[in-house]
Amino acid sequence: MKRSLRAVSCAAAITFAALILSGCGKTNTPQSSQPEKLTLQLHWIPDSHQLGFWTALDKGIYKKNGLDVTVRPGGLDANPIKDALSGAADIGQVGGIEQVCIAISEGLPLKAIASIHRESPHALISLSSKPIQQPSDFKGKTIAVAYGDTAEVLLKSYMAKAGISESSVRLVPFKFDLTPLLSGQVDAVTGFSTGQPATIEKLGKTPVVLLYSTAGISSYGYSLVASEETLKKREGAIDKFLKSSREGWEYAFSHPNEAISLFEKRFGGSVDEGLAHRELELIKPLMLNQSGKLSTWKLEEERVSGVLRFLRNQGQLKKEISAPSIYNNSYTE
Repeated sequence: MKRSLRAVSCAAAITFAALILSGCGKTNTPQSSQPEKLTLQLHWIPDSHQLGFWTALDKGIYKKNGLDVTVRPGGLDANPIKDALSGAADIGQVGGIEQVCIAISEGLPLKAIASIHRESPHALISLSSKPIQQPSDFKGKTIAVAYGDTAEVLLKSYMAKAGISESSVRLVPFKFDLTPLLSGQVDAVTGFSTGQPATIEKLGKTPVVLLYSTAGISSYGYSLVASEETLKKREGAIDKFLKSSREGWEYAFSHPNEAISLFEKRFGGSVDEGLAHRELELIKPLMLNQSGKLSTWKLEEERVSGVLRFLRNQGQLKKEISAPSIYNNSYTE
């Protein structure tokens, strides 16, 4: 009997010691890993073209998926490609895939990882009082151009393809101010089919939108880029970011009132609610498929090859590059 009691006591002591050690182990092990930090640098000042990213942030979608995301607004001086390459941002949002092609032709270690606009929103915007609707309307007109931007490349590509001589028009710098157009100082401005028209409508005038696709120029609009180094080091974080961002955009499109309300709350008086709703309506055809679902963000070789062709024809490429060298579809397939 004594032996039995002694055996039981030993067993109890071993069990107790094991529990203590187990408890110590649990104390030293973190209960949950820290969210991964990631920075997105946007191309332009806050507007509806970015709504899904802000929605993912404000609804806690990034956080839910293990990310601590910083979203930085852009503006006239923003350079998302430079920031992505320098490490100031992990991901940059650019105004068009053309900028990525030109940068890579210059030898910069960059890749496009997603294109959120399935067609480019870049267009020529005029007024119904003096419309530019076709190539024959260009002669003698004054056009304000956003020089150094995708807008310049696409306008000049359209003119070349449509047989419009640059000497037949007067091109002046566009400072992203619609006053010269509204006052008649210029006849048209380069812009987005989703942006300037909404503002012009709000001001009581009728915009006329000439899409460059009418000349067979097919491209992608807002695209996301990352450096090759970031793609190697932050693969998991980038995958989470794109999935979370898509979730944010899906929520914004299905709950526009809430998404724009959150947007307005974040940026206060700088957001015009009515304008934001109108822009979002104009953005829908660029981002949703025929069934109303968010389209793929994958880049296609044929489309990118076409972009490279018109860039080459315009003398914009520093060297010959192939379409697959422009993008990495690992995160969108």
